[in-house]
Amino acid sequence: MEVLILVVVIILSILLFIKSVNSKSREKNIRSGIEYEKKVGKYYQNKGYDVDYNGIEKGLKDGGIDLICKNDEEILLIQCKNWQKWKIRHIHVKAFHSDSVKYIDENNLNKKYVKLKYAIPNNQILHNSAINIFRNSYYNCRYEII
Repeated sequence: MEVLILVVVIILSILLFIKSVNSKSREKNIRSGIEYEKKVGKYYQNKGYDVDYNGIEKGLKDGGIDLICKNDEEILLIQCKNWQKWKIRHIHVKAFHSDSVKYIDENNLNKKYVKLKYAIPNNQILHNSAINIFRNSYYNCRYEII
């Protein structure tokens, strides 16, 4: 009986440790994402755009759009991805496109002045399926390394 209690205590300790590590990892990913969105926003501010930090301000309720950048000529809807462990696939680009079309419609924007962009730190996080969409511009979406 004592051995069983000891085993249960050890298992519970391991599970609590794993939960703690996962929580810290999740917090680190969130901080990294926010820092990257700020970096991309500053990049576009330096290029003369007014930047709305939609993702930072609204969190999970950002409608799939992290940054909304405007100048006199165009509006950029930007999805920022600074992923370390995953790759951007075609389904992510399609979802961003869908979210952007919804935003354009809800805000009565003229589509010819709106561009969709993925901001990424390097092209290593792109899966071939996403590269094909960007290359062929199926969804009027491009990526930029920032």
